[in-house]
Amino acid sequence: MREYFLQDVCAIYLLIAFLYFYITMLRQIITPLESSFTLQFPSDMLGKKIEIIAFELQEQTDKTQASNDTDKMLRLKRIEELTKDKLVDLSNFKFNRDEANNYAD
Repeated sequence: MREYFLQDVCAIYLLIAFLYFYITMLRQIITPLESSFTLQFPSDMLGKKIEIIAFELQEQTDKTQASNDTDKMLRLKRIEELTKDKLVDLSNFKFNRDEANNYAD
């Protein structure tokens, strides 16, 4: 039982870390018409070390986009099939701090 609890806690932690990264990320797709471009950063990024990456995006035709959408749906369906037995109902879950910090077991 405790092993499953720890796996669930790790999965939740990874999800929170991913969402934090995704929410704090700034992404802009532009078509520059000049060799210089000015970026405006949110105030919460000021004073922090940031990374700027620029690369050329490939234009997608409608046919390529449709193919990519089909591939994405097939991948998502496969992921759902693989994980459907692993889903856990946490609707009645109550966090017990004493149990979580009990390292004696």
